[in-house]
Amino acid sequence: MVSAALSGLREAHPPRRRLSRQRFYIEEGNFKEAFALCVDDSEELMVESAKTAFYSKCREEWLKHYTLKGDYNKALELVVSLEEQTALEAAMEKRRVEHFEYYLKKGKKKEAKKLAVTDAEVAKCA
Repeated sequence: MVSAALSGLREAHPPRRRLSRQRFYIEEGNFKEAFALCVDDSEELMVESAKTAFYSKCREEWLKHYTLKGDYNKALELVVSLEEQTALEAAMEKRRVEHFEYYLKKGKKKEAKKLAVTDAEVAKCA
């Protein structure tokens, strides 16, 4: 049995127009409106899938942004897989080494020593 609200929705939005508007809302990330236009479970599943993909893509973009910016605490909050964690740790190590070498080059051995991890790096700071 179709509810009165759904019946009204179908009359107000012919199928092609309704689906076109639904696609528009999905593309815009307006999932509340996209869900409001659903008339069956398969459409709800489609919108939910699009919503999940959208937010996953956003999370990945923010993870990349924070990693490139060097805001590793915020980046760590967004990591959801071992692969992402490994990539983030590699980026952190690369940046540490870059800063370590920069301080050595500038003769700032005290600052470099704060970043030293290995015995070889500590020896370079002596």
